[in-house]
Amino acid sequence: LFSFGGGVGLLLISFIISFLTPYLPSGHVTKVISIPSLNLTIEVPMNFYQYLFYKSLAKGENYFLLEDLSQLDIFDDLLFRNDVYKEIIYELKAKVPNAQDDEIVVYLVELVQNLDYDYDKAENINFQVRFPYEVLYDHKGVCIEKSLLLIKLLSKLGYGVALIKTQNHALVGIKCNR
Repeated sequence: LFSFGGGVGLLLISFIISFLTPYLPSGHVTKVISIPSLNLTIEVPMNFYQYLFYKSLAKGENYFLLEDLSQLDIFDDLLFRNDVYKEIIYELKAKVPNAQDDEIVVYLVELVQNLDYDYDKAENINFQVRFPYEVLYDHKGVCIEKSLLLIKLLSKLGYGVALIKTQNHALVGIKCNR
């Protein structure tokens, strides 16, 4: 479960961000992600304040439970009015208009795999798992973080997903109809 320091702390953070946002510089940043097999780049509109918001949240031991991860959508949709994951899928479908959903899945896997692996973090035994938005913004992550990002993308595409963890690794399971 999330370790926000209580609902009051989260409410306070949300209030401060929504109150201060009109008085701050825009915070809009464009990140570029790529899919090498298609020789394709996608420009992703991101928000520095949204990144700071996620970075400021304490990560509890089990924060990455899928039902908790999906609850973050309320912040993306209402507080920041930015669903970067839907934007990535929209841009990908626009740039590869004839691709079937199964092909889009393969491209999303490649996109996430193409993000840098965070070797420094992997060497630290007690690292905190970051939110998918942070991983995308920083353009790097370890296996569990990149898996959570892929889960976020695939769930936006409508796929059933599962996080599979072993002692030293994490990967994504995708529900298939076949």
